[in-house]
Amino acid sequence: MGRNKRKNKALAKTGTLFAVVVLALASIGLSHAYINDTLWMHGTITTCSLGSISGYVWFDANGDAIMDAEEIGIKEYIVTLYDSLSQTVGENTDNTGYYGFSGLPPDSYSLEIIVIDPYHPTTSITIPVTLGLGEAITDQNFGLNIDPNDITPGGDCRSPGFWKTNLRKLLGHQHGTPQVSEENMIEYCNTVYTLFYDGVFGSTDPATGGDGLSLQEALDIILSGEASGAPMADKLRRQLMAGELDYVSDDYQADDNELFGNIIWYCEYILTNGITGEYETWKDVLDSYWV
Repeated sequence: MGRNKRKNKALAKTGTLFAVVVLALASIGLSHAYINDTLWMHGTITTCSLGSISGYVWFDANGDAIMDAEEIGIKEYIVTLYDSLSQTVGENTDNTGYYGFSGLPPDSYSLEIIVIDPYHPTTSITIPVTLGLGEAITDQNFGLNIDPNDITPGGDCRSPGFWKTNLRKLLGHQHGTPQVSEENMIEYCNTVYTLFYDGVFGSTDPATGGDGLSLQEALDIILSGEASGAPMADKLRRQLMAGELDYVSDDYQADDNELFGNIIWYCEYILTNGITGEYETWKDVLDSYWV
């Protein structure tokens, strides 16, 4: 009995607080108010279910404004939600490019992203959303692409020559002390395989054989791209191997390593899909990162 009395008092306090808020908002001409699961709209008080809005910010590699299965999300990108009173809340995308806003009352909302160079939108950067009672609205997606002419390289990325020399020394093909330990190099190769071959691209690169990336295989990829008369695909793959090792390393990353990772991913995408007209352009982009 005592517990019920305390509960009733708490509810009475909540109701009193809500009534005070409603009267205050009504006095300044606002049309609705919301506390916990209680909604006041145009003079009517009701209990309502909470809703949610979610979606992705993704790297639209082919620029068609459709999020294809093989395209990846962009992490740590801010999506801002506005309600009908212009109140805002921001949410960062997670590692898959996903964002979500939950606990939302019914209202007319707007989603927005701010596009920063070198990204360019392939979809609208604002999305209006009308959310009903308890409704879960998904797939409110924002597509971005990269213009290679807008990229400003920077950081401590190392060239294919650097990685070739270290791999040769570790494999006993060249005398001298490597700058990268065998333990770290094995870890880097395993991470490269997981991220770029066994993950998004499903071991499509025949150079890996679909069974991991050994030190010798990493070296072979670099060597094949520097041979006289090597196809442009092999030249790009050579640059990519160095870029991937840079990306996963502790000491040789780009200043904006997330952007650099998306550049690498896009290069893998054009290789996997045989978009030959872009090979040289993106090989040159990777070239510009080497110190």
